[in-house]
Amino acid sequence: MLENTHYTDTAYVDIINNKAALAIVFEGKTTVTDGTQDDLGFYLFKASKDNKEYAIAVNILGGDIVGEVLLEGNPYIHYYLR
Repeated sequence: MLENTHYTDTAYVDIINNKAALAIVFEGKTTVTDGTQDDLGFYLFKASKDNKEYAIAVNILGGDIVGEVLLEGNPYIHYYLR
């Protein structure tokens, strides 16, 4: 799925298991709406696109990308990248 959206060098990082953490890491730029989050949370991936590194959140059950943010300048993503 990530390759279909032109991401390369994808790597699984962690699981984000609540919407509050998701909103903080992705600076409120997510497509999660009430009722779409499942109890399993979201897969967090690191990937490259257009020579930039991104963090990508994917809904575990639906498989949809719900958030994308540049790694550069994002102080919150480093908690998950440790």
